[in-house]
Amino acid sequence: MALASSTDSELLSGITPSGRVIYTRSVGIQNDLYSVNSDGTGTVALANSMDGEYFGGITPSGRVIYIRRVGGQGDLFGGQGDLYSVNSDGTGAVVLANTINNESYSGSF
Repeated sequence: MALASSTDSELLSGITPSGRVIYTRSVGIQNDLYSVNSDGTGTVALANSMDGEYFGGITPSGRVIYIRRVGGQGDLFGGQGDLYSVNSDGTGAVVLANTINNESYSGSF
């Protein structure tokens, strides 16, 4: 069973403690984050901007960490990014850090 329906590419990013599947949908150079129930219902855009998002991780409480690219052409390394946290249902987005230059998250929450 497909968890998401699209002709574009989708990449599993992670699974929250509550069982929601987090994935990245890529359309050309645009990346957006979504969550969906494990049975394929309840798809929600976690971050859907014109800039593009890159998955970072999931906290033990189930919040999704991601970088929203700002500027550049198609990848984070062509511009700058802001670090965000959001609930797996798409609510409660919070900016954790602004203007991250070519940095990546490494470690655990």
